[in-house]
Amino acid sequence: MNTTTQNICFVANFYRTVLYHSVALGLKKRGANVFWIAIKEKQYNYLKRHYGEQNVMLINRDHFSKMSPPITDLKINELVYSDRVLKYQMEDGINFLNNIQQPIYDFIHKNKISLVFGERTWAHEILIGRLLEACPQLNSAYYSFYTIRIPSERFSFFSDERESIIKGP
Repeated sequence: MNTTTQNICFVANFYRTVLYHSVALGLKKRGANVFWIAIKEKQYNYLKRHYGEQNVMLINRDHFSKMSPPITDLKINELVYSDRVLKYQMEDGINFLNNIQQPIYDFIHKNKISLVFGERTWAHEILIGRLLEACPQLNSAYYSFYTIRIPSERFSFFSDERESIIKGP
């Protein structure tokens, strides 16, 4: 991967953030511009210290009430029902997932982010992947990490939500 012209974004995810941060530091050394989307204030503050406030976006509970029209139909109800937290706060969850679409779109567009790395576990992560698929004008793709056992100490990436398409290194 030629990282000298890449703008790369990671979606912070609790303890995985430490791993992503290590990978991001290596990519920065190779010339990549690194951005983050965080959902927890603590992670946001930590990442801001390393990457600068302009490179880190916070999406949190404030977005329950920050009304923003959705960009497209991303099957929000499906995402809320399957999320481990949002399913217990249905109305807030629907509002949250609708309200974060435009700010995420704007963040990716403004920063010309070509690759977004994260998991597809939480609703907001799946939403980001769906958003990038639905908006080809962003020229960005979402990849989730996949550990390869043989040969060891390597990984690849799933490029789709169902984890059926593997993109190799």
